[in-house]
Amino acid sequence: MLIETCISNLIEMAKKNDEIVVLDAELAQSTGTYKFQEKFADRFINVGIAEQNLIGVAAGLAIAGMKPYVTGFAVFSILRAYEQIRQLISFNNLDIKILVTHSGLRASHDGASHQCFEDIALMSVLPNFTIISPASSGEIVEGLQYLQTIKGPGIMRICDENYEADFNVFFSEHQNLTSSKIFEGEKDICMVTTGTILREVIKAKDSLNIMNIYPSILYISVLKPLNRKEILNILKEYKRIYVIEEHSIIGGLGSLICEMCQFCSETPPIKRIGINDMFGQSGDYEKLLDYYGLSAGKIENYVLADIK
Repeated sequence: MLIETCISNLIEMAKKNDEIVVLDAELAQSTGTYKFQEKFADRFINVGIAEQNLIGVAAGLAIAGMKPYVTGFAVFSILRAYEQIRQLISFNNLDIKILVTHSGLRASHDGASHQCFEDIALMSVLPNFTIISPASSGEIVEGLQYLQTIKGPGIMRICDENYEADFNVFFSEHQNLTSSKIFEGEKDICMVTTGTILREVIKAKDSLNIMNIYPSILYISVLKPLNRKEILNILKEYKRIYVIEEHSIIGGLGSLICEMCQFCSETPPIKRIGINDMFGQSGDYEKLLDYYGLSAGKIENYVLADIK
């Protein structure tokens, strides 16, 4: 699981840096941070079900010279504590990293109250924040190392499932976290995506290939700051662009791409595929992906409908 990769690497980092401290809000069993607690009990702080206090404690530790890593579900660590994140972390440019799990539809059986489609939108408007959305265990390792080098706030969106076997070929050729990763097809269609929904995008591409339709895939790990020049140079080569994300179509990667392209006359029409301005519901994860139009079959249908 990608969460396990994150925690095991955080433990290795802490062995080399005694300033690293992990903070939790009564979710250690769900996020895997109990393993960090087992190794470094004196550098693990559970504040209880009090996410706003979680950010306040992290801010105090950062001001005192420690390197806090805040962990928890996206819906709680971000939405519940957004004012504190803005006022304490972003405004003061504190060196705090937020590692969130269960973003998008991942908290599938817990329903709308635990699902979070707003995290990228909320965090992208805050100054000073770096945003990373990895899909593979290798990217998580790179992401943690990358965040270590940043003297300021950062957030990483971590999936609790490992779909790496579904796109090993894709990542075997592309290992630079900050560079966009392109799987070249023909110049008609480019599917842009981020995070583990890449699995469904690759499945859709493979199915379309059988019908002699060969879309390219542009995968982006670092959502803020976007590598604008590189991305624009890629996108302007295509006739049609689809941005596919496990997030609201409002304020997510699709919105960031559209904002980036608004002053570039060379970019083609862009279609955003994601959660369409609504809350989630309880259910099986794979079935929810299909219901909200994010399964491989639904992605494939979007492309075929435009071609016909």
